[in-house]
Amino acid sequence: PWAVGGTIALSVHNPWHDLTIPLCIAATGVVLLACLVMFYHPRFGSHIDPMILTLSQSMLPAWGHRRVDYLVRSLAPFRQFPWQFHLTVIAVSGLNMSVLFAAFGTMALAAGIDVPWGLLLWVWSVIMLLRQLPISFQGVGVREATLVVLLGFYAVPEESAFTLGLLGFTHTVLWAVMGLIFQCRLAFSTGRFQRYPAR
Repeated sequence: PWAVGGTIALSVHNPWHDLTIPLCIAATGVVLLACLVMFYHPRFGSHIDPMILTLSQSMLPAWGHRRVDYLVRSLAPFRQFPWQFHLTVIAVSGLNMSVLFAAFGTMALAAGIDVPWGLLLWVWSVIMLLRQLPISFQGVGVREATLVVLLGFYAVPEESAFTLGLLGFTHTVLWAVMGLIFQCRLAFSTGRFQRYPAR
């Protein structure tokens, strides 16, 4: 959901005044969406799995291949769920992203950044995409640098953009602390900690 919203927002608040980049992103998104639909489809997915396993075995170390193998095998029962289940997952994901973006916009106001929310949407989408890359812990450094560069196109002061990045990291830490509190409360209320089998 955030990728779709970010692409639309970029076409409206495009600092380069050129539709080439938004159109390329939209075309890439359509191709990726088609690949995902085929990947999660019970009929097509079962044919894609062997190719993924073969590639991971030839390109990744043993521990990486084991992880990919576990993920691929876990998808088999997931594909058998009815379409209503998948729509529910998409709806919950969209709601979650909406709450996260609302928090991001509120933090931008707290940092003194007064720009349209549509602009923040595409910047936030880029940050969410870069967070998926395993190049830093929780996006530290990447988030701040991305905000400084992208918001700089809209004459946002560097210190304000950097402050927004720090607020984003603080928000992530607070979410983690809340999860830890609930997990500890559950563990102590049942008298034992949940143990998961080693993989």
